[in-house]
Amino acid sequence: MSGKKGSNRVKGNLKPSSSSQAASLLAGQTPGFIGFGDKGSPSFVPLSHILDDVDSTLDSDVRLVLRKLTKRDTTTKIKALQELGAICQQKDADVIKSMLPFWPRLYNRLSIDNDHKVREAVQQTFLIITSQIKKEIAPYLKSIMGCWILSQCDTYPTVASAANQAFHNTFPSGKQNEALTIYRQEIINYFVDNLVSQTAQSLSDSKATDSEDMESKYTRTVASSLLGCRKLISAIPEDKKSTLVSSIISLFENGKFWKHGKSMVPSVKAGLYSFLAIVCQRYPEVANSYSSKLTPLVLHNLDISNPLIVGFMWEAILSLVNYSPVCWKHISWQKAFWPKLKKSLENGCHGNASTVAPNLMPLLSKIPVNFYQSDCESTFYLEFLTSMRTGFKVETVSQSNIESSALINAYIECCRYTINQTLLVENPEKEISKNILDVSILDLLKSTLTEQKISAIASPLYSCVGSFIKSLEKSSKDKGLSEYFWNQIRDFLFTLLKDQSHRITDRLSALMKGFLVPSFSFKKAFSLRFANNSVQKYKKDSVSVLVTPDTLSDSFSDFYASILVHVYTEMIVESKQELYLPFLADMFDLYITKDILSTLLSLEENQDKNIFVEFFKVACMPWLKSSSCSSVSAENILTISFKCLDNVETFDYTVLLPELIENCNGLIQRCIVIEKLTEKRKYDPKAGTILRSSTVTQMILDLVRETCVLSTKTNNSDNHVLIERGWSVITLVLSSCSEEETVYDNDCVEAVILAIGEELNSLNHTASNSNLVQTVQFITKAACSFFDNLKNILCPKASEELMMTLFRISVDSFYNLKETLLECCERAWSKGLILLLKSEVNDLNEDGFLYQACLLVKKLVSTEETTGQSLIRLLKSVEILLNNVKDNTTSNKRILDLLLQLLHIPFGEKECTKYISLLGYVYISGDVLSAAENLPQHISVSCANHLPGLVNQGTLNAQLVLFCLRGGISVSISEESSGKMLSPESKLGININDYLIHVFQALSLSKTLFVHEKLESCQLLTDIKNLERIVQAVTLALTDYNKKQLLLKAIMDSEEEGKLKSVLLAFILETFVPKYCSLNFDEMMERWNYLSCGIVHSIQTLAPFFPSSKAQRLAEIQIPVLISSMSTTNEWLGYRSLAVITSCLSSMGKNSQAEIFASFKLLVKNVFEHVRNWHEADDDFMVSADEDLNDTRKVLLSIEVAKFLKLVIIIAPESISCKEWDMVLCCLVDWVHRIKCCAQVKDPCVTSVAFATAVSSLLLEISKCINEKVKYNASEYPESLSSEWEEFFSEEIFGELITVYVALLGQMCRSALGKMMITALGKPLSYCNKCHILKHKLPVYLNADNDSLLKQNTQTFLNHFCPYLLCEQLDVQKTVYSLLEKIMGEVAKQYQEPGKDGDSQTGTEESCIQSPPKVLISIVKKGRQAMELVLGNLSIGEHYIISPHSEECQFVYGYMLAWKLLLTIFKTANPQMRAKYATYLKEDGLMAGLLRHIFCLLPSERTLATVSTSYFISHSIVNSFNSDVDVQQQAYSLLYQCFETTPALVRQWWMDLDRKTSLYVDKFTSKYVSPLLCANEISMVRPSSEDLEGITIKPRPSAREVVATYIMAEVKIVVTITLPKNFPLGVIAVSSDKRVGATQAQWDRWLLQLNIFLQHQNGTIIEGLKLWKKNIDKRFDGVEDCMICFSVLHGTTFQLPKLQCRTCKKKYHSACLYKWFSTSMNSTCPLCRNLF
Repeated sequence: MSGKKGSNRVKGNLKPSSSSQAASLLAGQTPGFIGFGDKGSPSFVPLSHILDDVDSTLDSDVRLVLRKLTKRDTTTKIKALQELGAICQQKDADVIKSMLPFWPRLYNRLSIDNDHKVREAVQQTFLIITSQIKKEIAPYLKSIMGCWILSQCDTYPTVASAANQAFHNTFPSGKQNEALTIYRQEIINYFVDNLVSQTAQSLSDSKATDSEDMESKYTRTVASSLLGCRKLISAIPEDKKSTLVSSIISLFENGKFWKHGKSMVPSVKAGLYSFLAIVCQRYPEVANSYSSKLTPLVLHNLDISNPLIVGFMWEAILSLVNYSPVCWKHISWQKAFWPKLKKSLENGCHGNASTVAPNLMPLLSKIPVNFYQSDCESTFYLEFLTSMRTGFKVETVSQSNIESSALINAYIECCRYTINQTLLVENPEKEISKNILDVSILDLLKSTLTEQKISAIASPLYSCVGSFIKSLEKSSKDKGLSEYFWNQIRDFLFTLLKDQSHRITDRLSALMKGFLVPSFSFKKAFSLRFANNSVQKYKKDSVSVLVTPDTLSDSFSDFYASILVHVYTEMIVESKQELYLPFLADMFDLYITKDILSTLLSLEENQDKNIFVEFFKVACMPWLKSSSCSSVSAENILTISFKCLDNVETFDYTVLLPELIENCNGLIQRCIVIEKLTEKRKYDPKAGTILRSSTVTQMILDLVRETCVLSTKTNNSDNHVLIERGWSVITLVLSSCSEEETVYDNDCVEAVILAIGEELNSLNHTASNSNLVQTVQFITKAACSFFDNLKNILCPKASEELMMTLFRISVDSFYNLKETLLECCERAWSKGLILLLKSEVNDLNEDGFLYQACLLVKKLVSTEETTGQSLIRLLKSVEILLNNVKDNTTSNKRILDLLLQLLHIPFGEKECTKYISLLGYVYISGDVLSAAENLPQHISVSCANHLPGLVNQGTLNAQLVLFCLRGGISVSISEESSGKMLSPESKLGININDYLIHVFQALSLSKTLFVHEKLESCQLLTDIKNLERIVQAVTLALTDYNKKQLLLKAIMDSEEEGKLKSVLLAFILETFVPKYCSLNFDEMMERWNYLSCGIVHSIQTLAPFFPSSKAQRLAEIQIPVLISSMSTTNEWLGYRSLAVITSCLSSMGKNSQAEIFASFKLLVKNVFEHVRNWHEADDDFMVSADEDLNDTRKVLLSIEVAKFLKLVIIIAPESISCKEWDMVLCCLVDWVHRIKCCAQVKDPCVTSVAFATAVSSLLLEISKCINEKVKYNASEYPESLSSEWEEFFSEEIFGELITVYVALLGQMCRSALGKMMITALGKPLSYCNKCHILKHKLPVYLNADNDSLLKQNTQTFLNHFCPYLLCEQLDVQKTVYSLLEKIMGEVAKQYQEPGKDGDSQTGTEESCIQSPPKVLISIVKKGRQAMELVLGNLSIGEHYIISPHSEECQFVYGYMLAWKLLLTIFKTANPQMRAKYATYLKEDGLMAGLLRHIFCLLPSERTLATVSTSYFISHSIVNSFNSDVDVQQQAYSLLYQCFETTPALVRQWWMDLDRKTSLYVDKFTSKYVSPLLCANEISMVRPSSEDLEGITIKPRPSAREVVATYIMAEVKIVVTITLPKNFPLGVIAVSSDKRVGATQAQWDRWLLQLNIFLQHQNGTIIEGLKLWKKNIDKRFDGVEDCMICFSVLHGTTFQLPKLQCRTCKKKYHSACLYKWFSTSMNSTCPLCRNLF
């Protein structure tokens, strides 16, 4: 069989072959083949069948891996090597040994693979193999050693490293050279073969490798082979090296070897030079023999600049000229060697000075003299040195310290060499040497001193010259040169100093330092500072080398003294130039003698005086007193002064120092004095007395005050250096304090601490943020230094004040500092606290740090500003405080217990009064606390304001409890110890019972207030969640006994007080139960004889946990109480007993046992009878008229009755008799009428809202029951119940409720109670049906721009409710949407009723555009404006997250609701109206705007990939009245509804997008929308016979197809409709294979029409087929086609041809005719051309 090269082996097999899979399949086949065929490379020869028995010994896993290694795919080979390594680690050594015969050739082949990952992997695998088998590898080393050494020299570092690691692991360090020696012949032969025999084609398979990879492999192998040869030759011992001579000679004899010198590959050239260097070193005789070839290759390439080659090349150069002197015979001096060397020097060694420069002097020394004549010797040297000087100016040298240093060192070495050479042959006058010294050194020095910009070469030049001149001075023969040098440089400097244009003080200082100390390296003064290292000691750089007169020559001493005298007398004294003071100070600091000072002062005759004292008085003090003295000058003068004072006696020191201090007026001057004095203490024991003197103390205090004043200035940026210097010295003073020795006076230290503490306190009002940060940084550093050096507290009062200030900064959010700085403050006060505790504090002093810190914590916790991170920071500081106290007071726990008691914030009567009004929320919710006769009727606005403080207090208390439980602190929860202050002698501990009660109270109230007030503070919610997490940790830490005791205490408190204590009990029960349900209810019931408010609240709270038998017993006890309540004097007894019975019945209703349920029904019957008596009594016990709302007892009783009725209807509605149902519904009607009276109050009270909520809940449950239970189980209920409800009760109730609801919305009540009433009334309205809505009793509300097509009632309802779609209350939005959605179908119907007659033949043009209800459109447009503001310029593909409860969420949600209503109208309208709506939405840009907004609000693809399908297709936007809205979910739901309802509009929008956006929308739709939409579209294909008579439809969901068969008379059409993958964006395909009874033209026209209907109609496939069938039916009925589009129905408007030409009588679609007129530019009939 023949076929095209490269074609698929099997038809339809488009997948690439898998090497791993192929190898796996081969594993089970013939075991006789393991081969690696590759021409020209080391290969593994295939085994023949004769060796089957050998191959059969291989492990099957190993055999499989070896076969994988023969593949060409790189990934396959890497994975195979990894598998082989794993197998070798897992299998026995015998398995590995059986593989060894096959390993060498595998290794040799893979070691030179093209991919470095393969080469590295094979070395790593080899390491594993050698580690496992050790010496067993020896027989195979001969085969692999050459390739192994080659890999160690691989050009890829990781490969070489892996190979070296394997080699070192195999051979000990002492045996490695021995191994190379043993296999030297095999190794050298392998390398020689690579260098002279192999080619790029022979090393690779030319069929499988491209030319570039082949060449790369070859050059890499050559480079590695050359380096391998060097490695081998270096390792061979002397007695064995002769064995390699023949191989090296054979290599040199081959012409191909020398061609490698012309290679353009850097690695090859570098390897070649490295190899030649070692040959010259180890085999000089061979180098001499081949010198004619070696010399041009090495010495004629000095201009190479590649840094990879230069190092190896210069090694080869020096090796050649050193070991083979005959090489000079084979060079071309004038043409090749000297020009290239000169060029390299002039170019600064081409950027390789650090590599080349050290080799220059050795090369210069090896150049034979006969290359230049003796009379021109100095000329050559000067030319050589001049070339080097030219190189100094190259940018790479002048800007690099490393390059310039290397070149300068080499230059001075060459100068020294040339001078030495000339001195050997020149005349006694040494003119040549002086000439070289002048030109080469003096000129260079002069240029560095005078040039404007200092060069990097000055860094080592001065010290190198100093060292060079010292060497000349040591030689008696060269002394004349050194004297000549000093005279020349002195004269030059004198001249330079007279020239005022040159500012050379810094360079002159560096020059003198280099001459004095040749090892000194001058560098530019850089100030390196780190972010956290804010305080540094400012000290001048000094040379820590002792310079003595003995180390200096007389010539230099004279030179040095002359320069100092000239600078002092001429420049400073006479010319008054202060800029030379730094130079003088440096020289004084470095080297000064009495002789020099005597010369300066001309006091040779007065030798009895101390010259240093005289200079201090004569020179230093006048300078310092001078008013013109700057701060810089003062600093230098002080340096000189202290140098003088260091050389005087102690008596003179004590006399002169006060004079010096007295004249130090500036901050910098004081800083210098203190630094010098502190430093002097290190080497002068007598300095301590001086430091503790009053003079020094006063100066330090002046320094502190001045620094603090500068720190608090508003704009201190100009003084930053001064401030930093001042604080560094303050830190130095404080850090000098220690226990062994007090450096400064204690009063001084205390004053310093108090001063900086006051500075910190003053920052509250005077400092800017930058000043604050800077000052706090300095002070914390100073405080840390102070406390670090102490073992016990020093200056306790001042220290505690400083600690308190630092503590305040670390916990108070007012300062707003960064976390790192706050941690520094924390570290500082913590260190001080540890010292304080070590001083054995036994009590809390009210002025002390611990007491004041606790008060500050309690104050900050109670403020509203302490939230979020500031609260976390505060709690962290408290924890650190407590831990420090606990760890450092092991012998006395009293302090810790006192601290815990002091930090505790109780929840007392004052706090209860603050939050008592919150019980209104709990009561209105209806779950607990029914006995509400004493509750406040209005909720205090300040409750929300107190909430942050309440959360913070609870969090602090919880943290304290957690600390006690985890820290092992003694705790108690017994009642006896509660509230008692412990005596100092008793065993201290705390009663965490109180703490826990307060923690749970704070958390329960916080959650209640946050939920019901609907607060929008995200930070507050975060703080509440943080408190919850701590409470959870506390709960886990408590023992079971602790929990039970806490629960019992909560029950007792609840029974005593009720109200807030009952709310607390409910929270504790929720936290601890169900573990503790086994409470003693019998004992509790004995206490429940009298129903006080607290008892009722407790019963209601505990009722969910009652056993059914206990609940039944308690209810039975309360039934007689209920019956006797009508005649009792206690007016509250009746409703309290009813509240208890209702709670018990609720508990019983959860039990499904028949016996319990029967008892439940019996109890219900008894209660019903009594309630009916109440209802029928003359003295009405319940609300039945408006005036009854003022009777609190009647309102509360009615609420309890409503709750009871609601419970019965939920659990056992079938047990209610007909009379009871009548009573229930009559009561409901009365109560709903009474709600209207409650709603008229602008600010309703708690009782009114609770009444409305209870009635609304009852109505909701009755509506549910009748619509869901009665409807499907009518036999269990009274026969007339459903009809009476529908005909009378529901209409009356919902009619009244809608009116009340609108009235409430109109009041726009902002209070929480008003919002709760609106929410409660809105819930039952979801069961209001369309008929009740359309029969509403709302006042007429019409606008001038309202639609005339809608009926008055409908328009009024829309006008009333539509504006509230943008209401700020989420529950209102949901209710309004629920009501409006039910009448959208009626709205659509009323819009299309005027155009119902489609056969009208009027000649007037019909409108092709129709707006949906304008009131709804106005909401959409308002929402669109809000969306544009929210999203801004956000483009499709970017995501925007809407936070719940925000204003933008309100508008976005209302916007989406309005669009959902529009789409509902769109969907229920007929095709003609849908076309008009679509035109309006498109032309107004509403649909395009909506789709852009939706795509920006959609969840990210990561979110979509992790949620279920129900998340996407949920259309119900009113999921729960109590749940927050998920904007992202609703955005997806709305997008799905748009795609489903308006596919044509979406498709047109998509086609108009730019390419990038279009691709994103296409990808998103195809992945997340189209699969669901296609499945839903095809699943809806279930037509009824009357809708599509004559058409049979068959869906094919898996293929996204619908097959429709149309049969009429003799015509049969079968069409296949295929939805695209990106439906609805793509084109719907329509195809047909069968046609009967129609011409081809007619056939094609019908298919085209069907395609048009499906593409342009905004509906489902069924609706498209209906239009298509109608078009064909009309055609068969005799209706003529439009003569423009040749269709009966228009493709987009779906109208019949109605506009008739008066001449030819042909009819046209209005849309077609309009397009004809606009494009043809005339109004003639398309057919007869007459005027239309």
